[in-house]
Order: sequence, then structure tokens, then C-alpha cells
Amino acid sequence: MAFCHYGGALASTLLRLKYGNRPDLGPVLGQLLCPVVLSHVSAGDVDVVVPIPVPYDRLIERGYNQAALIARPLAAALSAPLGARILRRNAASVKQASLNRRDRLTNLQGAFSLRDERSVEGKRVLLVDDVTTTGATLAACQALMERAGARCVDSVVVARTESKGL
Repeated sequence: MAFCHYGGALASTLLRLKYGNRPDLGPVLGQLLCPVVLSHVSAGDVDVVVPIPVPYDRLIERGYNQAALIARPLAAALSAPLGARILRRNAASVKQASLNRRDRLTNLQGAFSLRDERSVEGKRVLLVDDVTTTGATLAACQALMERAGARCVDSVVVARTESKGL
């Protein structure tokens, strides 16, 4: 699921959120996603909302995880806990934006892990991120959670840069 395609004022807003020290924009974008998500799932249909983690160095540099800021209003709307510490980014990888699809998939091999596999076992999970291009990040996290026994893993992003994928 996605709110819309990446471009225009939304692209500018996402860039300000990520690189312009504007954490206040995260909850606003999360509110935009609420109707999209609630048109597909109801409160009670999701057991935990999990934001995609950013690499530790970018978290320290930025001071926040933009996906977690976006995910918080979704968790509230779905009456589900925010599982901001369920996924861990294992190592700083090359920024996905600079890579083609094949290299994005390779770049993410082993990039994520679960802090505790029981946190998703048997659960319905909603993954949240800001932007997707190829879907490689979401697919890597979804596969990890499914291997850990998640019952269902869906994903939502504010924007996608290409028409196929989610």
C-alpha cells in the first residue's frame, strides 16, 4: 500500500523529513496514511506496527527514525502497539537510493535481524517506511518476519517511485 507516487510537494516534504531536520513532518505523513491503511485493514486486524529501522550512523546523525515517526499515528489508528525496536539494522549499508534493483537486493542481504523472533511469531504485522522504489527493503524485512513465524506481513509507505511493486 502507498499513499501516492513520489514527486512534487510530497517528495519535498519527505526530503525535509529525512534530511532537513523536520521530525514534525513524520506524524503528519502518518496521518495521511491512516485512511489508506484503514481502507484495507481494520483496527484489531494488526497485532503490531513495525517501522523499518535506519542504519545506526544515520539515526545518530538525524536524531530520529522517520519511519517510526510515520508509524506512530498508524499504530494508534489500528489500536496496535508500535514495535519500533523489533527490527534491527545490522550494519551500515550503502544508501539504497544510489543502487539499481539487483544491487539493492545484494546490499540488503543480512542487513536486518529481529531482536527477538517471538515478537512476531503468530502475529499480523504492518511494516511502515517512508519511500519504496524496488520494494527490496520491505521484501527483506517481510521474508525475515515470515521465517520467524509471523502469520501475515503487510506493508505501507508514504510514496513509491515506480508503479509496480507494492
